[in-house]
Amino acid sequence: SGSVSEADSFNNRPRTIDGLTGIWLGDAKVGSIGLRISRGISSHGISLNVSCDLEPFNSVTACGIDGGRATSILEATGDAPSVREAGEAVAAALARLLDRRLNTLDAAAAGIESAGIATA
Repeated sequence: SGSVSEADSFNNRPRTIDGLTGIWLGDAKVGSIGLRISRGISSHGISLNVSCDLEPFNSVTACGIDGGRATSILEATGDAPSVREAGEAVAAALARLLDRRLNTLDAAAAGIESAGIATA
């Protein structure tokens, strides 16, 4: 997946696990994908835990797997790119995998409000 390629570009050893969704570093989940279809409308998303607070994940079971846990690039390696760098790398990896050209848009210049990228 694009996120697997992206995580690998930051010197991690990401992997997928047959039968499970997501990206794993060791026994911990670092990335997720999701797809929902409701009333004929699809919603989809991708996440990669870069340097987030992992405390909220302690109350959920990753992928429904008993003992499964979440991690971040920061927790797994002691270092992490910025969220913006990670997002740009994910986008570039997906474009390569899909054999597409990546076009970037300056949201402010286009007069639209930026959404979805936390810069913490």
